[in-house]
Amino acid sequence: MLSTDAAVVSGWGTAQSIEADSSGTSSGPQVSVDSAGNAIAVWSHWNGTRYDIWSNRYVAGTGWGTAQLVETNDTEHATSPQISVDGSGNAVCIWHQTEFHQNNSIWSSRYVPGAGWEAAQLLVMENPYTSLEPVSMDTDGSGNAVAVWGQSDGYHYNILSVRVGGPRSL
Repeated sequence: MLSTDAAVVSGWGTAQSIEADSSGTSSGPQVSVDSAGNAIAVWSHWNGTRYDIWSNRYVAGTGWGTAQLVETNDTEHATSPQISVDGSGNAVCIWHQTEFHQNNSIWSSRYVPGAGWEAAQLLVMENPYTSLEPVSMDTDGSGNAVAVWGQSDGYHYNILSVRVGGPRSL
């Protein structure tokens, strides 16, 4: 229910591209918004050789910035990104990555306003098991994040979880 003092916006704005490279194929977009109305969008982009994870940040009152590469592994495919932003604009992105064309892993990177994306970190890589795509992730107001995914033990699929605390502890 809308409060009586909430502004009601009628209709959607005009669609615009937020990608850096429209020559390839992008898929799987996800977006999360902070308490000030700023947003971060992430997606997987096929560049003709591999899939990479890209992002773009929307600043309320200014608009979209320039798209940035989130992961920098130039040898393997990165797909199915998930993004979650806390109330202060700190974000965590997780994605599924194929390692050595056989092992699957889940990676993560944190975005800090004013500093940008931190180096990607491996969350899980189980050999010979298969880590499946991230199912869900969320961040609380203090920047603590929880990610869950399905993973095979060779016989059954199980749901696993990992928690990351605070804006700089990843």
